[in-house]
Amino acid sequence: MVTGAARGIGEATVRQLASMGADILIVDLNAERANAVAADLKAQGTKAEATTVDLTDRAATLDFARNVGKLDILVNNAAPAQTSADFLDIPDSEWELQFAVIMWAPLILSREIGRAMSESGGGAIVNISSMSVKNPVPYVAPYAAAKSALEIITRVTAAELGPKGVRANAVAPTFVPTERNRPVWERMGVSEEAARTGHGGTMATTSDVADVIAWLCSPASSYVNGQVLYVDRGALSAT
Repeated sequence: MVTGAARGIGEATVRQLASMGADILIVDLNAERANAVAADLKAQGTKAEATTVDLTDRAATLDFARNVGKLDILVNNAAPAQTSADFLDIPDSEWELQFAVIMWAPLILSREIGRAMSESGGGAIVNISSMSVKNPVPYVAPYAAAKSALEIITRVTAAELGPKGVRANAVAPTFVPTERNRPVWERMGVSEEAARTGHGGTMATTSDVADVIAWLCSPASSYVNGQVLYVDRGALSAT
C-alpha cells in the first residue's frame, strides 16, 4: 500500500513495486487519477486497486487502517501541497494540515498496520521524509517540522516492532520537482526548466527516489531497520 500514489514519487513507487511482482493498493484523494494508475497497472498484468481516504480525518484513517486487511508493505508518502508563505505569515491551519497528513496519518497507519504485520509474520514500512529536515530552506517550515517528527516515529517503530519482524525505515530525498511543491520552487525563483533538469540534467527524478523505496520494501534490505536514507547524490556530505 502506498499513500499519495496517484502522482509524483508515490506513482513512481507503485510502478516500481509492481515491476517487482507486488500487488498494489493505491491510496489517494484524487480518485480519478488513482483509478487511472490502477487501471494502467492492471493492463500490464498487476493486481491493483485504488481507494480514497481523507488522511486529514483521524477517525476515517483509523477505521481504514483497521479494516484494510493483510499488508506486507506500507509506504507513507502522502503530503499536502506546500505553502509559499514566509515563516512569519504561515497560518496555523497550514501547520495543522502538514502535521495531519505527514505525521498523524503515518503514525495511525504504522501503528495499526504494524500491529497486524507483527501478528502475521512481519512486513516493511517505509516513510518518506525530506532532506529539508537536515538542510531547511525558506517557506517549508511546517512541512520540514512534520517530516522531522516522522523520522522519530520511524526509529521508534523500528525499535519496537523490529523484534516482531516489522522493519521501518525512511527515505529522505533531495528536492524533486513535482506539482505538490511547485509553489515553493516558483517562489524561490527556480524556472520550470531548471527545476526539471537541474545543472547538466542531474536534478533528482521521482524514479531515483522510488528505486530506493522499493529496495527498502524488498528482501534485499532485510538487515536494514531504523534508518533514514538520504537520496541526494552526496549533497549533505559536501556541506
